Amino acid sequence: MRLYPTQPLVRYSTRFYASNYSSSTYQPSIEVYFGDWFVSDTRKSVNCYGYAFRLDLFVSPDHFSTQQQITTLEQLYSNVTADLNFLGIGYRLLSSPNDNTSSNEVIIAMRLGINSEIPSLKDYHFVVKHSNGRWVHKPSKNPSELFCSSAYTPDEVVWKMLIDDEGKIFDQYDSETIYIAVTF
Repeated sequence: MRLYPTQPLVRYSTRFYASNYSSSTYQPSIEVYFGDWFVSDTRKSVNCYGYAFRLDLFVSPDHFSTQQQITTLEQLYSNVTADLNFLGIGYRLLSSPNDNTSSNEVIIAMRLGINSEIPSLKDYHFVVKHSNGRWVHKPSKNPSELFCSSAYTPDEVVWKMLIDDEGKIFDQYDSETIYIAVTF
């Protein structure tokens, strides 16, 4: 038996019908909510920061609050929270990715990375815990993708770095991980 959509796939839900069913008067269907699935974000106008915080922008953690240059993980966190305060987005610091959250909170992990060949080059990255328990990220202008399964936390996997738009090559995001719960 195959399932076919009854209408074009939409962002949040759709219905499917079964291909082989003996009754011509009743066609069983199931409804799928994409909120439990991962649908890749392919927009080039959104980076990891914009994706994680639902900003729909390609921005850095200081865009809204004009904070300090990011050279440490603490400065990254400070810039992020200043932006969230400016935007009126609620958040709280978590001690681990397994802390309890409410249904309107999303867990976001952040790290800082340093290029081993040029230590002055620093970059940041954000990953989001999806509603299905998996961690998702959006590397720069590339499509968002699964980062790691729900069997792991971001602390347990290597955060690989990519070449950015200016050709800077980073090794990996190797700082400690900061977790925050953001209220949307």
